[in-house]
Amino acid sequence: MKPVIIAALIVVPFVLFIAAALVYQSQTGTDIVTGEKKGVAAGKWGEEEIAKIKSIIDNPPASCDPSYLAVCIEQYPPDLDCEDIRYSNFMVVGDDPHEFDIDSNGIGCEK
Repeated sequence: MKPVIIAALIVVPFVLFIAAALVYQSQTGTDIVTGEKKGVAAGKWGEEEIAKIKSIIDNPPASCDPSYLAVCIEQYPPDLDCEDIRYSNFMVVGDDPHEFDIDSNGIGCEK
């Protein structure tokens, strides 16, 4: 057999195995090496943490603009740009006084 065919017979199944493992890991949250659950799949987000997040979203501090969910960004004025804040890829709803969502897809300061 030619060396190229032999290499293909070894490399292609290996690449397919790795791709399948990564898909499994991304869908189940299970680490493919240790079998350990990671992130949300590990159940680290209990009801208490979820309640805190919902509370912040539903009742943002008075100085936070309600147009930007799950992040606290000062109300307009002053006019802020993405470079002026530490957040990226956050949800924008309603008005967008700082114009963080340039393409109007509901995501502010996309990176």
